[in-house]
Amino acid sequence: MGDVLYIVVPCYNEEAVLPETQKELGNKLETMITAGAVSEKSRIIFVDDGSSDSTNALAHEICSADNRFRLITFSRNFGHQCAITAGMERAFGQAVVVIDADLQDPPEVILEMLSRWREGYQVVYGRRAEHKLSDKAHYFQPVFRPHARLEIFVDIFAESFAPEFAFRGNYYHKLPGYASGKPCYLVGETGH
Repeated sequence: MGDVLYIVVPCYNEEAVLPETQKELGNKLETMITAGAVSEKSRIIFVDDGSSDSTNALAHEICSADNRFRLITFSRNFGHQCAITAGMERAFGQAVVVIDADLQDPPEVILEMLSRWREGYQVVYGRRAEHKLSDKAHYFQPVFRPHARLEIFVDIFAESFAPEFAFRGNYYHKLPGYASGKPCYLVGETGH
């Protein structure tokens, strides 16, 4: 049995992409469980950051139909970073991956990130290796996403990245699921 992995998915007005997100991440998680790469106790947490569309209703339906999914609902929009923090605080695994609901960052890199973490790195960070997609490209993700590449970095605490990464790098010790002596923080977002 592999490590327990939690995938945190901050959501804000994601009704158009949530069914595809469920399919993609659900399939990826099931593949990793079947291969023994992660435990069957691994979960996906949607954090609805006060969406004004039907994101919350869709996420409720997904969670009711599939026990691998969990939902945290905010009363209003508190922002992307608060959604990530709330998801991480409720992640009871040895590793946490954060990925945006629109899947601009390919879920396929989760295994590579886990591999680097298992090599002993405490923080594994993916950054898009190519130029940012245009706003129009966002609507054509199935076309563009297979061509997206992420560079994988390890133990990054440099201030050249957004300030939240210095905070996150020190934050993993406070995670409820933190296993003594074993690092547990992975990030799979690019910061658009």
